[in-house]
Amino acid sequence: MKRLKFENVSVRYHYDEFDALADLSFEVNEGETVSVMLGAQGGKTTAAKLIMGLLRPTCGKITADGAPLEETLPKARKIAYFCFPPLAFKTTVGKNVSRVLRLDGFGKTESSLKAAQALKRFGLARKKAASLDEEGLLKLSLARAWAKKAEFFIVDGPTNEIFVDKITALAAELGASTLLLCDSPVSARGRILDFLPKFNLTEEFDEPI
Repeated sequence: MKRLKFENVSVRYHYDEFDALADLSFEVNEGETVSVMLGAQGGKTTAAKLIMGLLRPTCGKITADGAPLEETLPKARKIAYFCFPPLAFKTTVGKNVSRVLRLDGFGKTESSLKAAQALKRFGLARKKAASLDEEGLLKLSLARAWAKKAEFFIVDGPTNEIFVDKITALAAELGASTLLLCDSPVSARGRILDFLPKFNLTEEFDEPI
């Protein structure tokens, strides 16, 4: 998956009174970096779940490479997902990489070989992922993306600008498209789309003090 388009997408969870996402429209072209600013509690992870196939929109349309998103199986979308702090399985560093490859349809031998190459590429030792600090966990996330040759990067709620630069650098190396789901412009990169809520303070303070 190299191109993504949201058209008037809304999501409302069954237990909620309000939309988690409301009428969201944007487009990411092949090889492009786009930052969508949604703000705190603005539906960033909800948008990521939609793209990864973990959730369906309540209304609206999502297309990937010009076709309905649901026509492409999640494992065929070649997505690399980054969140903060980075996530890892409770196993070894190597198995963290090979397990993702197995889930994407690679065979056991090929997954192990690619995992070993990825650990060497990112300077990761063969040890438990639980022993890694936040920078080590980022390297692990980058290793998974590199090993699977991800085509579409999702960066959910970036908070560390140095980490963001490392993620976008790898995306550029792989020729991948990148979507950053941001709270603010601080960690935004590429084309910035502002969907932050707008407040009119004059309506609240319409009487002279």
